[in-house]
Amino acid sequence: MPSIYQDAIKLCAIVLPLTLDMPGFDFGESEGKMSFAPGDVVTMKSGGPQMTVESLKGENVVCSWMEQTGPKNSPKYAKKTDVFLDVTLAKAGPRALGFSTARR
Repeated sequence: MPSIYQDAIKLCAIVLPLTLDMPGFDFGESEGKMSFAPGDVVTMKSGGPQMTVESLKGENVVCSWMEQTGPKNSPKYAKKTDVFLDVTLAKAGPRALGFSTARR
């Protein structure tokens, strides 16, 4: 008498390839890459500031962000620009307002 685990394994062996090979079945990303467009707000998957996509060059994404250049609470900011691989970026979610940044 086969065990319940053997039955489950047989079922997965039959059903799983069918669902993965279905035409039009999309996982949202192709081979781990995300699609970006100029103007999208992104962050590095490893963390960092929110950046704006400026342009795309193959698998390279040109991003820019503002960085404070003066002392803390200084109004001096500079625009920084760099190139990132598309697989290292993720679309940024909405920013949460903290108590220190909310105005009353």
